[in-house]
This record gives sequence, C-alpha cells and structure tokens, in this order.
Amino acid sequence: MKSVKFIIVLLIASQFMIGGCSSSKNQSAESAPEMSSSSKGKYLLKLNPEEGKTGKMVMNINMDIAMEAMGQSLNTTQKMEMASDLKVLSNTDEKVVTSMKYDYITISMDIPMMGTMEYDTRKEDNEGMMADAMGAAFGQLIDNEITLEQSHDGATLKTDGADGLAQMQSGQANMNISSMINMSQFPDKAIKIGESWNKKIEDAASPYTFDATYTLTKVEDGKVYIDLDSDVGMKEALAVEGEAVDTEMTGKQTGTFIYDQKTMWLIEAILNQDFDMEVEQMGMSMPMKLKGDIIMVME
Repeated sequence: MKSVKFIIVLLIASQFMIGGCSSSKNQSAESAPEMSSSSKGKYLLKLNPEEGKTGKMVMNINMDIAMEAMGQSLNTTQKMEMASDLKVLSNTDEKVVTSMKYDYITISMDIPMMGTMEYDTRKEDNEGMMADAMGAAFGQLIDNEITLEQSHDGATLKTDGADGLAQMQSGQANMNISSMINMSQFPDKAIKIGESWNKKIEDAASPYTFDATYTLTKVEDGKVYIDLDSDVGMKEALAVEGEAVDTEMTGKQTGTFIYDQKTMWLIEAILNQDFDMEVEQMGMSMPMKLKGDIIMVME
C-alpha cells in the first residue's frame, strides 16, 4: 500500500507542471511578439515576460481515489497544496529562461481504517507512518531550484536541477518533466476566437503521453482564455523499495487556462481530471479510479 500511495502522489504532483510556465517565440525581449490582434480579429499567442518578472504559483489539488486491492474497496481523499516561486531570468531571441523553486508542499490523505495522514514541508515535527518517506521525497524537492529553458511557443528545450522531482520515484532519475511542461504549447500562427489547435506528445524517454486540443475561447479585459480537452496516458515499470511495480493509466484532463493578454504569463488555471489506473505489484492487480480538480493561481 505504501508503494501505491507514492505512485499516486507522483502522478498528482507531476500535474503541477501542466501550464505552469508557458513561453513565446524567437525574438529579443524588446522586440518579441506580444499578444496582438489584426483587422481580421486574429490573435498571436506568444509569451513575452519581462526579464526579472516574478510570481508565486499556488496550486491546490483535490483528488478522490477509488481503489480495489485483495478483494477490498478503499476510497481515499487526497488534498494537496504546492507553492512555487517563479522568476524570469532572461528573454532572448531564442528562449525564455525561468527559475522555479518550491516554497512549500502540504498533503492530507483520508484513508479508511488508517485515518488522516498529513504532511507539511514547513513543519519540523511531522509525524506518522508516511512522514519519513514524504520528508525524503518532498524535502529534496524543496531544496532544489529548477531552471526551465523554453522556446517562445512553449516547447521545453532543457531543464536543470530537477533531481528533487526524480526522488519521488524512489531514486529513479529517468522522469522527463519536459513532457509535463510541454502541455502548454501555443500555435505557430495567429488564430481567431473559437479556433483550435492540437498538441500531441509521445516521447520514448518519458512514460507519459499527451494528446490535447486547445481552443481560444475569449479575449476580454486584458485576459486570454484557452480551453483544454486532452487524453493523458502513462505506462511505467518501477522498482519501489526493491519491488517491481508496473503502472498503467489512461484518462481525460479538461479545463481552462487564463493568461495575461500582453505577455501570455499564466494567471490562473482550472483543470478537471478523470483517470483509470492499474498497478501490478507482487503479482497483485490494483485497479483505481482517480477524479479530481487542480486550481492554479499566480499571486
């Protein structure tokens, strides 16, 4: 059960990357294309944040998890809050470089017959059966500063300092967080309100797949509204505490991103998730259904 909970935490925490930091296309900071309109009512979606721009992204995740194991049905409720400080280090012709450092992470899980388990990286006196394990994972995450290099259409070129995130895979360093960040790519041409574009990510180096349709729904009061309708998948084999764990997940993720019109800096996102997941461990199959929401707000 402990290994299964770690996989659930990893899955949900990784969703933080969705849309967390979008970028723009290849121009200098002074001349990079801004969000603009033409006489035909088309909009060019390009992020152009000023060098030195900062923000704190606060994300709340609420998840209901229905699991079956050894003939028993278990329903778990998980609440998670993560805050990270963002700073634009540079904006050049080729890329936007942003640093991201986690400020705090809290998690609360209500588990049948086990009660409520809580963990807060800001506390020194966390107690409970999962405190040490969560401390090892999240402590590493808090201590690391992640640097993101992205092209101006939102594609991730490089990530540095992501070792803390890899710790959530019990020491496995093969997690490609680029596939998570890449979910907010913009189209390469100006589009009209109501127009859609597709992004499909299948990376042999990553266990995740992502097939998304984005739609520009509204531009109003200096804000840009983009809807998301996506199919998400994950298939991975891990060794957790010396045990082989095979995980397969499929499902939907829908929602809305809200950006600043001038810079396409993310202001807010509301995402809904509906996943089917199956874990094979020690010859035992554990099917799960995960339903929840993610709310991200830039302060």
